[in-house]
Amino acid sequence: MITLEAAPSNKRQKQRLAKEFIKSVAKIMKMLEEAFYVFLKENALIMWALAAIG
Repeated sequence: MITLEAAPSNKRQKQRLAKEFIKSVAKIMKMLEEAFYVFLKENALIMWALAAIG
């Protein structure tokens, strides 16, 4: 299980993020993609922090 924290995103972005992340991790770890499950936690605080920096 992999937990990612990110700024709020739409359904398509979430699907792409999970798919690409799993693909990369599976390749690096030399494991099947099916061995991973991604939990995405959307965090509005991240959006606020990024706005403050920019």
